[in-house]
Amino acid sequence: MKYVEAKKAFGAKLKKYREEKSLTQKDVSKVLKFKTTQFVSNVERSVTLPPLPMLGKLIKLYKLNQEKVLKDYVNMVTLDFRERLTK
Repeated sequence: MKYVEAKKAFGAKLKKYREEKSLTQKDVSKVLKFKTTQFVSNVERSVTLPPLPMLGKLIKLYKLNQEKVLKDYVNMVTLDFRERLTK
């Protein structure tokens, strides 16, 4: 799997987790103390990755398995690193 594909899958998983909790992007933005939904939208559309502190908050909010989510995150960042090294 390539980094871009992994990043896209990660964003889609976060969106799925949010929807499974019946939360809107606005709900999540309020919990994260953002004034708009832009951050949540960008993460779910794979425009950007959530910084680790924000990812931790999402893990708690969505009641996710921390080890599984962090493993996905580390694997994705590792793919990015490897692809950059081979360019």
